[in-house]
Amino acid sequence: MRKIGWPLAVAAAFGLTGAALAQQGGLPPQPPPLVRAAQHWKQLLGPNGGRMLSQGAANVMHLADLWEKFQSTPRLGGGGLGAAPVPVSHPYLKPTRFSGGVESETSTAWCGANAVITYNDDGSLVDSNGGNGFLTLLGIGTPTQGWPFDGYANSTNANTATPTFTDQGFPPIPTADTLNAGDPVAVCGSSSNFYLSDLFEDLSVPGPSGYGYTEVSIQNSTNGGASFGNPSPAVRYDAHYYLLDKDWMAINPANPSELAISYTNFNSGNFGPYSNDCGGAGADVPEVDIEAVVSMNGGGTWSSPTVVAYQCGGSAFPQGSAVAIDPSGNIFVAYENFASNFFTREIDIAESTNGGASFGTPVKVHSVNPVGDGNFAFGLQSYIRDLDFPSLAIGMPGAPNAGDLFLAWNDGNRRVNDEWMQFLQHDFGYGDGKYGFSNVLFTESTNHGATWSTSVRVNTVLKAPTDHYQPAVAAEPNGTLAACWYDRNVNYLNYNIARNCATSTNNGGTWSVSNIAHVGTPVPNQDLLIAPDYMGDYDGLATDYTGANNGFLGGFVQTVTGHQNVMATR
Repeated sequence: MRKIGWPLAVAAAFGLTGAALAQQGGLPPQPPPLVRAAQHWKQLLGPNGGRMLSQGAANVMHLADLWEKFQSTPRLGGGGLGAAPVPVSHPYLKPTRFSGGVESETSTAWCGANAVITYNDDGSLVDSNGGNGFLTLLGIGTPTQGWPFDGYANSTNANTATPTFTDQGFPPIPTADTLNAGDPVAVCGSSSNFYLSDLFEDLSVPGPSGYGYTEVSIQNSTNGGASFGNPSPAVRYDAHYYLLDKDWMAINPANPSELAISYTNFNSGNFGPYSNDCGGAGADVPEVDIEAVVSMNGGGTWSSPTVVAYQCGGSAFPQGSAVAIDPSGNIFVAYENFASNFFTREIDIAESTNGGASFGTPVKVHSVNPVGDGNFAFGLQSYIRDLDFPSLAIGMPGAPNAGDLFLAWNDGNRRVNDEWMQFLQHDFGYGDGKYGFSNVLFTESTNHGATWSTSVRVNTVLKAPTDHYQPAVAAEPNGTLAACWYDRNVNYLNYNIARNCATSTNNGGTWSVSNIAHVGTPVPNQDLLIAPDYMGDYDGLATDYTGANNGFLGGFVQTVTGHQNVMATR
């Protein structure tokens, strides 16, 4: 599945292979289009922009750093939750100590015997364009196709106790000067029809400003996820004034033709010819939106974007949305709201009862304690970035809890005095002087999100505090709930990481916890293309959409070999 990849890319980038650079005469004096767009948004978002972005948009920002570094570098010459997990992706370790492959942020779709798990995959980027994807992205050589930062694997025996997966590489991206930027999501409506959404940057056409378009793309499969068609936009904006991030997709459990996508829109539209909710054209007031689009014909056409929630000014912002559709067609979007100090946070939710044409006033679900150091520098101990994005599920048709809403998130509610945090508080006014050990919290609503139950801790705890983070929640046709997360209960030092899951048969009142796998020691990633504190921001968990099989299926990231590898458990 993998080709020449990383060694030649690194060598050529530093002038050690000669051929590509000899043709180009070194890096071009002007950055290529995608790098130019990245530099524009890096400057626009400012020094705190990295904290506002999920990894998908952060990948685009990172291109500016990579190009600038290489430009200035001297070059030489020219069956149950206890079942053992199974491998999904098949990365290979390239012969360099600076790359181990980043595969993370899994999303799972399961319909009958077929399933798809999609994920971020920087190996896809390198393998594209005849194995020269990284070089052509930086402007060395001519791209022959787009650049993918995602991969997927499919299973044809997902209805068995031990499903197996085939790494299919990356979905097609045939047009040059386009980028699948990551954050891919998979859903299915039958054993044949699967859908992938992805952040997408299209600079193959100039767009109104000449910078191209920022999009969320959609790709369809009619053969059970074995292959996918070309990407098309579910939503697109002028890439000079807008940047889309952190998409999520849902399908109506009672109507496979209804799809919804939520996403974050970093919107500086009124700096130019456009207006936004924070002022008219030329008002120079940035805005961050949670928005949604809806398709009622299986992704054939999509509605105009609808604003779910927004913040003006750029310092306070909503981010990390999750969307779900109940059996009656009502659409719910949950997200995290960050105050301007980045420390005060809450999870909110809004409902649309008219197919996404409008959303009601958001309801506060729960206040949130930042985990670890509040992501001032990294987040969790051992330099693992983590936020508090919600995972949202809805009771399936025919279940005793049909239409009920279920929400889980990691919350740094076990707060312990910490000298480093006390220094930050005393000298910079940041935080509360404590490290927030994270627990997985769960809450339920039986009245369309108007009110929520008292939150319940899902994970078990040791006497010594440890971190439990990035939960995914799902509901199956018989009403059983499940949640899976990364768990550092392995020892009291809060070091090694396990994958734990839990089930509940009383709508989340109590949970039964099982250990699934050893994930590894805290080596989030080893790759020049991604920030070194990155293990992913989330994972997904699925039930069989067709209702033919009980149980749960989900992917997660394992690092026992020193690099990221996607695994799956049922």
